[in-house]
Amino acid sequence: MKLHPILCATITVMLVLCSCSHHKEIHETAAIPGVGESTTPAQLPPSSPQSVQNPEDEIRGYLVRLLEEQGLQREYAQNLIGDPRLIFDPGFILKNLRISPPRASPKTPGIMEYDPVYVLRGRSFIDTNLKQFSLIQDRYGTSPEIITAILIVETRLGTYPMRYRAMRVFANMALAQDPLFIASLEGHYKGLSELLRDDAVLKVATAKAKWASGELFELIVLSRELGLDPHEIKGSVSGALGPAQFIPSTFRKYGVDGDGDGKKDPFNMADAMASIASYLKSSGWREDGDEQRRRTAIWRYNHSDIYVNTILKLYQELSGS
Repeated sequence: MKLHPILCATITVMLVLCSCSHHKEIHETAAIPGVGESTTPAQLPPSSPQSVQNPEDEIRGYLVRLLEEQGLQREYAQNLIGDPRLIFDPGFILKNLRISPPRASPKTPGIMEYDPVYVLRGRSFIDTNLKQFSLIQDRYGTSPEIITAILIVETRLGTYPMRYRAMRVFANMALAQDPLFIASLEGHYKGLSELLRDDAVLKVATAKAKWASGELFELIVLSRELGLDPHEIKGSVSGALGPAQFIPSTFRKYGVDGDGDGKKDPFNMADAMASIASYLKSSGWREDGDEQRRRTAIWRYNHSDIYVNTILKLYQELSGS
């Protein structure tokens, strides 16, 4: 299979940004229109190279099959995947292979570098949202300082721009488990093609692809719950959403309605704040817990000791200790 020339023109390579790594979870979806309506999940065999008529149609068909296997109604999946806004860019596979864990600053060993001004902005953020933080603390036992520390590191208190369409991110990452798609990269995306010849790299890319196919499904379900167009939802280069940078599956499990409007929305700051609290509590965070308990809870948010060190440092500075 070769990519269509027009498709090839969309391919670009960009450097990557680091984003949070939360675990994938499984959810009930029967109440969501277009989800779980098939009596049995589709188990369609992959097309053979001889059957390929239009390369782009084959790529879209593969994604439709992935979504069908997870319980999405075929017609609904075809409409979403057939949307021209879903552009195929193998660069997203490369971007997510190159993402590195948080790095410490040479000035502060073991801690990420951050502008001290965000400590002042964080305290102002706490003062501005004191009523909301009080409700959260009563419900989850999490202080304003720990939530604000996470918001500073994740998105600079919700101000960091989200440039990537999450649907596009997950769909392109998911294609790394399609042998026909990987084979097609040879003539059009030589750098990535050569990289994926390494068995260890291919194994990582395939694992990320399986994860991404699940998150693509979760994103679609989340968009239906919120009444949003999934093609217009933007997030990080790895598909993390909103001020708290939750991936779709994690938000669907741990996200909560923080402002009482009847929705849990990862893009709503009040919901993001309360959802961080919900996630930390489920991870074992206690304000009066010992250091190891606190570290374990934050580590679940992002599996990096440097990340944990940075959050705890900000937590202490915001607390004035």
